[in-house]
Amino acid sequence: MRDCACWFKGLCGTYDGDQTNDFTTDTGNVVTQAPAFVTTWKRSFAGETCADLPQTGCNAATPQVLATATSTCEALMETEFEICHHAVPPAAYISACKEDCCDSSGQDCLCSSFEAYSRACLEHNIRLDWRSDNRCHAQCPGNQIHKECGSMCQKTCQSPSSACEDHSCIDGCFCPDGMVLLNDQCVQKSECPCMLNGVEYRNGEQVPKECNNTCMNGAWQCTNKRCDATCSAIGDPHYMTFDGKRYDFMGVCSYYMIHDPGTFDIIVDNIKCGHGGEYSCTKSLSIDISGHHIKMDHNHQLFVDGEEITKTPHENDGIKVFMVSSLFMKAELSNGITILWDGRTRAYITAPPSFINKTQGLCGTYDSNQKNDFKTREGDIETMPSAFGNRWKTVPTCKDAGPLVNPCDTYVNRKNQSAQYCAYLPK
Repeated sequence: MRDCACWFKGLCGTYDGDQTNDFTTDTGNVVTQAPAFVTTWKRSFAGETCADLPQTGCNAATPQVLATATSTCEALMETEFEICHHAVPPAAYISACKEDCCDSSGQDCLCSSFEAYSRACLEHNIRLDWRSDNRCHAQCPGNQIHKECGSMCQKTCQSPSSACEDHSCIDGCFCPDGMVLLNDQCVQKSECPCMLNGVEYRNGEQVPKECNNTCMNGAWQCTNKRCDATCSAIGDPHYMTFDGKRYDFMGVCSYYMIHDPGTFDIIVDNIKCGHGGEYSCTKSLSIDISGHHIKMDHNHQLFVDGEEITKTPHENDGIKVFMVSSLFMKAELSNGITILWDGRTRAYITAPPSFINKTQGLCGTYDSNQKNDFKTREGDIETMPSAFGNRWKTVPTCKDAGPLVNPCDTYVNRKNQSAQYCAYLPK
């Protein structure tokens, strides 16, 4: 290709390694002004004509404007640029600057040419400090500052310490050293938020429902801290173990939610409910601890050792029972267990990490393993909720509950309506 380089001509110039003849016209003459050069390479299609470019820039300027442009642009010959003159000759940049300044007045007419010269010098690893308040002062958003040589990899809260493979530098707006970018504002790394599922969490905040994830310096810090766990019996009734296993059980009897022989028990009393008594619901919840029997009954009735307590809060031997709202009664036990009861059909039992591997009953085994949640008091593991639930009766003579039949299979005509109603629940 080098042998035929001279064949290439036009607006791209003459490809021969000589810039002085790049403005060669279609007739072979070399001109000095861009409009005169470009005009000769016009090509019109049939029926079309293109007007010549009007004379602009310094060709159309008055002597006074030309003198001002020359004086302004020759600042590129001043001391702060001299260290780069040997690597990047300034003549072409001065010429471009003069054209800009002949077209428009004001000090800013030199900025684009001077910026281009500074960038060309950076390619030779020569950094210029040429800006000032009076010459091409750079405006940056927020509290960013202008740098003539900034990193190609701007540090942000999302990537505060990522390795940058490109070590070249560019001019532009950057954060001061030691700070990172957050929404056009520079902040200390310690002020960075954390993101999770599109939600922003400030420094120091914890993820809801996760006690061991904390936002620290823009990153999630995970610890080995174990979280409290909650077991629940809701509705007719739907159960959830401490390890998060969900199941339905329709037994009509009293059942151990937690059974710790000789220490404490939490028992629910289930009765028939629903249309025709086809299902069961939790009617009351009882606690046996430290020689006391506490019963949280329907409509928030409270009995302690058989005596009705009509005024709360009630506190005795490290046991405290009180109303936390108009809806829920709460019991706090001396061993750290807490119980919420809505007075109708909902019970929530929360255990601290000290109970890990120490629970059994309908609340399952608190050990972060759902596979063994259906463990019986004999130590074997059931596979069916009904068989599991029946093993935790407090009264052996109660009738065993049978396998649960999905009501949507029994009442097919109500299936679509139930799906419509449940669709209102947030996912």
